[in-house]
This record gives sequence, structure tokens and C-alpha cells, in this order.
Amino acid sequence: MRSIFALALAGAASAATMMESEFMAYIVQFNKSYATMEEFEHRFAQFVRNNSNIVSHNASDSSFILGLNQFSDWTEAEYSAILTYQPLEESELNYEDAEIDLTANATPINWVSKGAVNAIKDQKQCGSCWAFSAVSAMESAHKIKSESSSPSLSSSSLTALVLAAATVVTLVQPSPTTNPQLPCLSQATLTPPRTEPASTAPATPVSRALATPKSPPAVLPP
Repeated sequence: MRSIFALALAGAASAATMMESEFMAYIVQFNKSYATMEEFEHRFAQFVRNNSNIVSHNASDSSFILGLNQFSDWTEAEYSAILTYQPLEESELNYEDAEIDLTANATPINWVSKGAVNAIKDQKQCGSCWAFSAVSAMESAHKIKSESSSPSLSSSSLTALVLAAATVVTLVQPSPTTNPQLPCLSQATLTPPRTEPASTAPATPVSRALATPKSPPAVLPP
């Protein structure tokens, strides 16, 4: 009985050491720093929870996998605080349902392996998520259509164009002394986590990780 207990302790110690090693590698990779030992332990606890979520998800039969990123030592409350998404009311939506017949081309195409999907762009604190989605779609469409290299388009230029068009349409004339702020034209800086641990941490923090498709669905050729 004692030998079994000793082996269990040794296994737990080995797992803890391995997780600590992964956390140290994470700190180096994402250039993290913590002011106090208490903060270090708090961030380590968040990392362990988020890493566990990643492992559990990747073991499931999902169409995408998760990985660590700069938010993996944050609490759910800290991450939620930087989100700006506000869903539209149903009455404001303008869309039509469409059915796509995929039986004509049942062979899956992995556009990632074909180089038609660029690396994920870091949106930081920019609220124009639509611009990042739009330029990513255009980059992939250009690659698929032209069979050339996939360009990297500017999300900030798109938001500036939309703002300029809206200004013209509404005939808004800014004052000569006013310096209108265009969205996301400057490099935003993420609000760092607080230096003191929260008194209560959410029960189920999540890891906002890079999504990588496992088995892309079949798509029709352009």
C-alpha cells in the first residue's frame, strides 16, 4: 500500500514538474513577466486550467484544434473585459438563408495546406473584427483565383475606407481643428492583467487559442 502511495506521489510530482516546465517555456515564448511570486502562482494556476481545457478539446472529435496564446494565463473575467462585440437585434439583420449542394464535389480540399490561408492576425483591442474577417476572405479568394502567393491585406486600411465612405454619404464635415480618429490605424496595446490576483477566479476559464482546422469540409471550386 505504501509503495502504491509513493508511486502516486512521484507521479504527481513529475506531472507538476512537467507543467511548470511548460509554463516557463510559455513565459519565454510570450515574453511574460510577473511582479510578485503571488502573481506568478496565480498566473500558473490559470495556465494549468486553460492548458487542461486545450488538451480535453483536442482529444475530442472536433473539426479544429486549440493551442496556447498570450491569453492562456488570463482569467475569463480579464479576457471578457477587452471584448467589444455587441450583437445586432434581429430586426437590424439583413440576410437570406441559402442552401449549398456539396454533393457535386465531395472531395475535401484543405486550403491551409495549399497555402490559401494566411496566419491568424492579432486583432489586439481593435473592435473591427469584421475587417479582419473580410480581408482574410479576400486574401484566400485571391490565392485560389490567381494561384499566386496569398497577399497580406491591411485591415486598418479597410476600416479607414469604410469610415471615409460613411463620412461622405452622411455629409459630415469635421471641424478644421478636429482630428478625427480612424479606427485601428495605430498599433493597439493589450491591457495587461492586473498585478494582484483576483480574490475569486471563474470556475471555468477558457483559453482563447489559435484554431487550426483538422478536416476542412468539402467546398465547391471557385
